[in-house]
Amino acid sequence: SWMKKNLPQYLLGPGDILSIKVYKFDSFSSTVKVLPDGTINLLRIKPLYVKDLTINEANLLITKSLKNIIKNPIVYIDLLQSRPIRINIFGEVQRPGIYSLETNQISQISNTDGGEVLMNNNKGWPTVIDALQQAGGLKTSANLRKIKLRRYNKITKKIDEVNINLWNTLLKGEFIKNYEIFDEDSIYVENSEISSQEEKTFISSTNLAPSTIT
Repeated sequence: SWMKKNLPQYLLGPGDILSIKVYKFDSFSSTVKVLPDGTINLLRIKPLYVKDLTINEANLLITKSLKNIIKNPIVYIDLLQSRPIRINIFGEVQRPGIYSLETNQISQISNTDGGEVLMNNNKGWPTVIDALQQAGGLKTSANLRKIKLRRYNKITKKIDEVNINLWNTLLKGEFIKNYEIFDEDSIYVENSEISSQEEKTFISSTNLAPSTIT
């Protein structure tokens, strides 16, 4: 599933800024912004709808469109800057709601030759932990064993879900993957109906407690 991949596929959307270069054809190279209607405008070809496409899928679409003008075009796409991420955080957090998190500047590159996608995460990509802190932290009634990250799967047309167990990580020191979050993801923190006083005290002592978040 998408949760098990080292590099989840980023889907383009309005506000993303792309650098598009065509090998040996500088006149076709440009920097474009995905418009509110999900399209990009390139020289001498009709507007292309790229919303919800991966970088590689957008590359294939552009390459196909350029074949009417250029023989065997080689296209390089660089995601210069991504749009803010909007996510829904609900359940046992201090301030449930819809949040917008900045992604800062990243670099994700696709080329026609190998189709390889590289992401440079130097400035950090928002994660589940970032999102929980943005929502004011966890309530003491939160179930640290059941934090759900949900994402729409464009291939299966269904919602993928992964369960995150922060209890084992924070208490026992077990490894956890702090999942990156993408636009339109949702995070649900379940209620712990049989939460012990030990767990409540432990939550209040972590950096996910409201008192430690500024």
